[in-house]
Amino acid sequence: MTSSNLARSLFVPTVVMALVNLVFGLVTVFWQVPTLTGAAIALGLFFIGLGAANFMTSTAVGAFDAEFAPVVQALKSVALLQLAGGVLTMILPHTSLWVIVVGSLVLGISGVLTMLLGLRGKDALPVDKDWRIAGFVLTVAGALIPVIGDLGAKAILGVSGGGALIAGIFMMIGALTVRSDAKKIEAR
Repeated sequence: MTSSNLARSLFVPTVVMALVNLVFGLVTVFWQVPTLTGAAIALGLFFIGLGAANFMTSTAVGAFDAEFAPVVQALKSVALLQLAGGVLTMILPHTSLWVIVVGSLVLGISGVLTMLLGLRGKDALPVDKDWRIAGFVLTVAGALIPVIGDLGAKAILGVSGGGALIAGIFMMIGALTVRSDAKKIEAR
């Protein structure tokens, strides 16, 4: 498998990841008066979408040689964390405490793991820089949720949605770069 094939196979999962982030971020921007229940459900759906996108990415990376096996396992772990966090966010009581705890833990831990995946795949994966940036942004958002969470559902969604918008923009740029790189490699 060539790096062109790897880049081409990572294009769709990276676009899906970007779209999940961007859609959630835009929803939070335009949702003026969210309830805590609505915020919990929105965060839960966001985490489930992120988990599905990470699982797609693990499948795309897993189609290549064994050197990526640790990355595939880590991506699956991140996906499971996000899926579990999404379900927990929706089924636990919709109180500020639970939304803040689950939201900050899922964003923070998955952000750190995504950053580490970007470092692990440095120069081997075409999306390594984008993973590092998105991971950092989501980690910061996860760390800020407990600080501002007492201000209400709009603050929780504002911080998580702002992080999602920034991460989504970088992931979309990364997806377009990956596609462009694949075309350049094929042209040689």
